Amino acid sequence: MDLRQLRYFLAIVESRSITRAADILCIAQPALSLAVKNLEEELGTQLLIRSVQGVKATPAGELLYRHAMGIVRQADNTKALLSQQGQQPGGKVAVGMPYSTAHLIAIDIVDRLRTDYPGISLDLVESSSADLQMLVLHGRVDLAIVVGEPLRGLVQTQLLNEQLFAVRHPRLASPAPVCSLAELATLPLVLVSQPNIVRTKLDQAFAAARLGYQLVASVNATSLLVSWVERGVGATVLPWSAVHEQVQTGKLIATPLEGDFWQRDLWLCHAETMPLTPAAEIVQSLIVQEVTRRVGSGEWVGARSTLAEREA
Repeated sequence: MDLRQLRYFLAIVESRSITRAADILCIAQPALSLAVKNLEEELGTQLLIRSVQGVKATPAGELLYRHAMGIVRQADNTKALLSQQGQQPGGKVAVGMPYSTAHLIAIDIVDRLRTDYPGISLDLVESSSADLQMLVLHGRVDLAIVVGEPLRGLVQTQLLNEQLFAVRHPRLASPAPVCSLAELATLPLVLVSQPNIVRTKLDQAFAAARLGYQLVASVNATSLLVSWVERGVGATVLPWSAVHEQVQTGKLIATPLEGDFWQRDLWLCHAETMPLTPAAEIVQSLIVQEVTRRVGSGEWVGARSTLAEREA
């Protein structure tokens, strides 16, 4: 088994077609099919299932896919580390972020890269923290910002602590400076689906207070959740970063939730087993700089930087 075989296998799984993968790889289809057959014989197991719907990985193939992603990325990173000695860093850096964080800081990082490091391109992946941690561990992304303390096997830096807000359409707003759990229970709610740290906090708090709540709908896409609140379907609970534009334009009202319980921590992490390329180190530095700037200027409402605390 070599890197060439792994790249071939990854291309087939991701394109779900041997024909499309052959086109992407610029090789003949019979040669690609033979390479996969040889890989299956070498490993002693079937890796792919072929049907009229296309090609998909077997359970063994899915296991190989997850490990192959990390192996190939590590090989590419090592090559980049060696080839860029003394040169301006360049290449693609894959970064995972929750929607709320990407919504606030991603565009400024792209602008900095375009201005100061034109050879580096950002590949942004938005997903849940649980998914992002696995993407980092398996080498699918170089870096990720995740909510809650990361898993073992990740190099981690705590970035900040941010407050959670009751987010409402103006017609559902209250003049009170904070929103209590009891008040939240009286509102129609649209919430993020489980598994999710914010949703878990809500469920735990309502259960502890023996309060029921009016769940209108749940969804696993924060952008859609914000859209529903804008339309007045219901209220929700999110960090300010997810709704800063809508709050600033008056489309939504964000009220701090009452008590110290309503907070979450953001961490920046990468895999212990995969050294960062010079390009990824630059992106990592830009993320830290942008978070520090936003929090220090007060632009990230409800956020408190934990970087200085960890360095002290």
